[in-house]
Amino acid sequence: MGKDEPASVDAEIGKLIAAVRQRQKVSRAKAAEMLGISYPMLQKHERGITPITARRLLQLAEALNVPMTDFLPPTKTKTVSVLSGADERALVQAFRSLPNSAIRTKAVELFLEIAKAGKSRRG
Repeated sequence: MGKDEPASVDAEIGKLIAAVRQRQKVSRAKAAEMLGISYPMLQKHERGITPITARRLLQLAEALNVPMTDFLPPTKTKTVSVLSGADERALVQAFRSLPNSAIRTKAVELFLEIAKAGKSRRG
């Protein structure tokens, strides 16, 4: 790891925090309030000046209803995606956007029934 890499990663994470926050249409002031920190502190996190803790990232992910990984930059190491196709990724994204656990449970039940019907048709 090079000398400037930690600061660079902090800056990347900060940019992702700002991008996700804006995508979710949450003001910096509201996000700071959700985290129980000051507006200037969130601004420092978003600019990469002050590193954000994993606990705060998780707290922000939960408050914005996004996966914590949305705040993490891509790694240089080769990773294998569990989701192999665009359809699978779209399905997971749609599932995550469902408003509550009761609806998510019904969606899972529906897909299990569809899968079961598909297997019985194959013979």
